[in-house]
Amino acid sequence: MKLTAEPIAENYRFWEKVNALAKEAFPPEEYMAPAKLAEMAKADNFDFPALTDKGSFVGFMVVLTYESLAYLFFLAIDSSCRSKGYGNRSFSLLSGRRL
Repeated sequence: MKLTAEPIAENYRFWEKVNALAKEAFPPEEYMAPAKLAEMAKADNFDFPALTDKGSFVGFMVVLTYESLAYLFFLAIDSSCRSKGYGNRSFSLLSGRRL
């Protein structure tokens, strides 16, 4: 397992998977459209990375950073990848470096 983070924009190669996961993973009152998140990620302190393993889409995170602090808004792991340690590894990825 080699979890990596890739920035998400509307032309991202896994855009359809990002949209499907966002709708599946969050209840309507917590849902935020990926297009809105991608727009927000243009700010310096806002990250919207996809999580991939050896080129395969695993999930995504939405993170606000300030100096040495990070606030994790959303973490979504694709249903086919759950219970395989990706959530734990994503926290390690987040704590190890800026995304």
